[in-house]
Amino acid sequence: MVMSAMFALTLTLSMVAIYETNFPDTTPEEMTDGPVPVSRTPDNVVSETGSIGPMTSGSDDPGCEEDEGADDGCELPPADESGEDETGCDDPCGGCGCTYTIGYWKNHAGLGEGNQADEITPLIAVAGGAIWLGEEGGARSIGVDDAVEAKAYLDRLGDSYNGINRLYAQLLAAKLNILNGASDLAVDGTIAAADAFLAEHGSDDWASLCDGEQQRVNEWKRTLDFFNNGFIGPGFCV
Repeated sequence: MVMSAMFALTLTLSMVAIYETNFPDTTPEEMTDGPVPVSRTPDNVVSETGSIGPMTSGSDDPGCEEDEGADDGCELPPADESGEDETGCDDPCGGCGCTYTIGYWKNHAGLGEGNQADEITPLIAVAGGAIWLGEEGGARSIGVDDAVEAKAYLDRLGDSYNGINRLYAQLLAAKLNILNGASDLAVDGTIAAADAFLAEHGSDDWASLCDGEQQRVNEWKRTLDFFNNGFIGPGFCV
């Protein structure tokens, strides 16, 4: 198990290095009709504060030092504390499911000419009537309760430069994948941390976040992006 965990971590870090080096201006992944992508690469369409380059935990923003509950308000959490084997699956019968990207889910919302049959509404029903972006009932949490709203969040609310909108998109896609049967072992800690943050922050807070907070949002987004693309977790649906 230790060797497996070390291999998984090495693979993930290698993918991050390849991603940062080779895809600095990659257009966001989109799906054609059906589950097979034309080009499946991590989502990195716009430059994001702290998303490329060395990890840092500090900030020159004095307002960050006033945040409660952390040393300076900008401490970065571990990437994930969800388990020893981030790519593992405990079901020997292959019942861990697989994942689709945000492009797939946008194309399967049952909306508009050429859009595929609605696969989102049944999953919202499985979730109890709403898929929450943020902890359920949180002051800033969003309960996505229909396919139209889901597609809007998967489209990053029309603003790809906003890191919280990008987190919304990847988090929603991840939750759709999990409701669709994908194992959450690789990202359950990331999802919990992102939900706790989104319970208190919305997209209009992005510009006022300190560097460390923006970095943290980008790291959550990136982990979920890798999960949805199948680079970690149960793997991409083919």
